[in-house]
Amino acid sequence: MHPENNVSPEHPLVGKSIAIIGGGPAGAFCAYELARNGVEVRIFEDRSPKRPDFSAGEKRIPCTGCAGWLQADVTKLLADNGLEMSPEVVQSKTTFTSIVMPKTEANLRLNAPSTTVFRGFSPIHQFEGHPHVASLDGWLLEKAIDAGAKHLQVEISSIDLNEDSQGKVCIGDSTGLKYKTDLVIGAFGHNRRLMNTIQYPDSNPMRLEMPESQRAGVREYFIPKEFISRDLLESTFVFANPTPRIPFGTICPKGKFDQEPSGMYITIALMGRGDVAPDDFKDFLDNEQVKRLLHIDTQTKPRCACFPPLTVQSPRQFILPGRKDNVIMVNIGDAGPTRLRKNGIGSALDSAKHLSDILLRYGNSSEHMEIYKRYIERTYVRDNHVVNFVMHLSDFILNHDFTRRAVICLTDHNLGVVSQITQNTIERILTGKGPYWRIPIDVFLEIFANTSGPGE
Repeated sequence: MHPENNVSPEHPLVGKSIAIIGGGPAGAFCAYELARNGVEVRIFEDRSPKRPDFSAGEKRIPCTGCAGWLQADVTKLLADNGLEMSPEVVQSKTTFTSIVMPKTEANLRLNAPSTTVFRGFSPIHQFEGHPHVASLDGWLLEKAIDAGAKHLQVEISSIDLNEDSQGKVCIGDSTGLKYKTDLVIGAFGHNRRLMNTIQYPDSNPMRLEMPESQRAGVREYFIPKEFISRDLLESTFVFANPTPRIPFGTICPKGKFDQEPSGMYITIALMGRGDVAPDDFKDFLDNEQVKRLLHIDTQTKPRCACFPPLTVQSPRQFILPGRKDNVIMVNIGDAGPTRLRKNGIGSALDSAKHLSDILLRYGNSSEHMEIYKRYIERTYVRDNHVVNFVMHLSDFILNHDFTRRAVICLTDHNLGVVSQITQNTIERILTGKGPYWRIPIDVFLEIFANTSGPGE
């Protein structure tokens, strides 16, 4: 703990403790923000932030967590809060995002820089000769620990939200140990097993909800240097409607290595109309536009592959009040509302930042946590009602030659304000950097701002 940052004696969090379950980006960033401001916070994460030492019997992590794609506003959020990513965390930085539309030779190249990173806690399948790449999750957790958060490397197996006489609730780990806390922050992702262990007070009919999800698909490949194009070094590629089952497929460059074997890691992430299956990768790699960019035989074995859950509907109930005008549990990141189908890391960090800001200013009173609740509902939950419309509109534009050509014309030609507004709109739809429901409002505001005279 840093004494110079301790909260004032009058602060509502004085004498209280906070338990964060989960050490991914949402949990670690929230712990970092609270701990560096003097709040007593414990983060329960059964993985170590360091690469596992298998010779010492440490648990092998089966997933390398390769699909980390950070937009520019995400890295800015971290930097604005004292977290400049160190070089060993960053795999690559691209200047552009290229949109590949079906049945056309033209790409839309947006000036949308991004940073790629490893997720999970250890890229365990790196080649021995390559410099070690750290993981974003592990790096953030280490920053939280350095700021004063206490990391308990245990697996939480139960959550009892029945308050004792002091308003504290209890969580338990797999060894049988119990921990009292004033507030539980659930940052455990799509963990239905843990959600099902929650014991709710009989006096409170409210129940926390799980996000609705479907399976996305992620694979990582290593591309030898002779097959790396200049385009792939400079740009992330988003393929729109590359197959009937896949509305979006993304190819992210993940770092060029000059050491033997020399080449580049790439991540392919697929978002399906339903659960992504192994055959969807074969169909994607057989797409002629994909083959012009990549030379990967469909029989090539990926260095890793997984089918992680992807939120398609945010939960409406993600905060649980207690008996004494207090909140006893709140879910953030993938455990709570998030941007549907897109920008998972950005959404996780955003919800963590807004929650920590409210807690640091007001504590966990029900009255003031309502401010956080309204922000999350406005920014994420409201999209439940419009995401399908956005997807259908995207399909309509992409599946008709006239509308495809119109979009290309508006963005590719120097039409000043019109081109800029069109590019901004496409970027919002593809990246999920803001609420979908705000897209038409933002378009109107941009048009108004560019048509109003300086004196108006």
